[in-house]
Amino acid sequence: MGLCSSTTHGVRWEDRWGSPGCKKTLHQFCDHKMKKGQAIVTGTSASKAGGGPARSSTSSKVLRGVSKDGEFRNWAATVQTAPAKVLKPKSIRDVQEILSEARCRNPMPKIRCVGSGHSWTHLFADDGSWVLDTSGINDIVWSSDCPTQVTIGPGVTPGQLGTYMDSKERGKWRGLFLPSDVVLESVTYGGTISSACHGTGKTQTLPDYVIKMSFIKWDGTQVDLSRAEDPTGFAICVASFGLVGVIVGFTLQLDGDNKAIRVTDSKVRARDLFLEHNELPKPGGPNPLREAWNGGYAVEAFYLAASSLKVTNILSTEFEDQRWDPYDDICAIKTFQRTNRAVKKDNDKFLGYDQKTSTRFDRNFSISDFLKVNLGTEVGLPLVAKFGDKPALVAFYSRTAAKAFEPVGKEFGKVHYEVSLAQAIHWQKYISDGYPTSDTEVCIKCDPDFTSAYKAIHAAIGITKTFAEEEDTLPLNVAMELRMTKHSNSPLSPAYGKEGDVFMWLEVLSAAGTPRLKDFTTRVADAWLAIRLKDGSQAAYPHWAKWSDAYVAGADAKIKKAYASRLPYLRNASRQFDPNGVFVNDFFARLFAP
Repeated sequence: MGLCSSTTHGVRWEDRWGSPGCKKTLHQFCDHKMKKGQAIVTGTSASKAGGGPARSSTSSKVLRGVSKDGEFRNWAATVQTAPAKVLKPKSIRDVQEILSEARCRNPMPKIRCVGSGHSWTHLFADDGSWVLDTSGINDIVWSSDCPTQVTIGPGVTPGQLGTYMDSKERGKWRGLFLPSDVVLESVTYGGTISSACHGTGKTQTLPDYVIKMSFIKWDGTQVDLSRAEDPTGFAICVASFGLVGVIVGFTLQLDGDNKAIRVTDSKVRARDLFLEHNELPKPGGPNPLREAWNGGYAVEAFYLAASSLKVTNILSTEFEDQRWDPYDDICAIKTFQRTNRAVKKDNDKFLGYDQKTSTRFDRNFSISDFLKVNLGTEVGLPLVAKFGDKPALVAFYSRTAAKAFEPVGKEFGKVHYEVSLAQAIHWQKYISDGYPTSDTEVCIKCDPDFTSAYKAIHAAIGITKTFAEEEDTLPLNVAMELRMTKHSNSPLSPAYGKEGDVFMWLEVLSAAGTPRLKDFTTRVADAWLAIRLKDGSQAAYPHWAKWSDAYVAGADAKIKKAYASRLPYLRNASRQFDPNGVFVNDFFARLFAP
């Protein structure tokens, strides 16, 4: 991969991985690096040369809903199961011993892995199954001999990796990071990579920057895979939702440019980004979405419903006597641009914590900082849920939320700052604990003129307005968020495609418990799935982690239909490495059924 050669080896897709023909394993690779005195860390603590890898205690915030009686709730508290066991391996050996114990049971229990549980889809363990919390397998292995690659355990979080790679201890390589990554700092790579998650930018998706991976099969055998040696097989297994085995390591390809990223925060009216309702781009006419894609390294936008309304009576149960045009509402936008300037040392602190992987604050603690911390808490969002049948309150919330985005104290305008790539991506420092929200996301393949993208946005806004006017409820009470990426090489990715393809990732977020929420989200999801590209082909694919039957009626059937031509890849990989279906839960069993 340019600056260094392969260290961990695999064999071809057609062979039996994990056989005696496999060469160095990831575990042996880590041992080799330690003997050479190269950096191995867990979280942010570096090991000394020749010593064992430092291990941090597992965060109590992981598996936030695992109570004393073994019940499990996902990050957003929207999925709940009762596993028979919750186990927390700290090493590859621990995983193998757990699997050995499981094989002694008759029948062998079903096993599913979990990190932060940041998924709304039923990717987790069923009642009576075993949960493996792999957040404790969180070593980071990096060497200046191979500066554009880093090997991590599945429990490493983007925040930990960003802090590590931004550390002054990286010397001249300080600031290297993934070309793209998920927004949150607190999730784990084991889950985000395995469930085909994305980032934003003129980049591919997160699984596309994995060049090696290692997992333990149901029989305890370790399998080491290399993208270089078998691109097709690797692309299938890297985003396989834990169905091939227990992931114990990834090697990531970093971006070779560690210069500063210029971030611009701005706010515009919705029509300035989305055109007018049902208006589609015309040759030679305005096309703001295409301009946003072409205009920089990355763009992320938030539409805040009803933020344009004036609120004179927040207790009103009906819209007040004023015209609401959703295209007058506010869109908060973040754009990224590459620079040729070095990343400056960042010693800013917020609430006592170094802002190593977050937006810098070049001013004193302000009202916007307060709002960012408090608007999405477990106290705030249940209150927002009660706003669903009081649109005036939603408008009040949206106007307040709009003030949480830069520029502070201004209705419109721009603010610029420069940070490392990791800090630019992981600007949502404040989202760490789970929030009781619904999150339904779709990936839209864009027509060359972005017509399909405009259709998806207009559909969501139009349905929101219909609910407000006809039913006097406003279920889109947090935000609608959009990002764009290039294609993915992984067949199960919603953005699976070829070079030159552009995809828009669009999601609607609402407080859990909002009245009529499932009716609203189902209508939006159905409208998205009905969109066709100009060539007549399917445009929309559900995001695997954000498509729940709790909020979308018939979600499983819709996922199965959307991915009908691709599910055989996943089913065949599962059968090859897990012939007894140990890692197959009820959700995937339904998808695999004829």
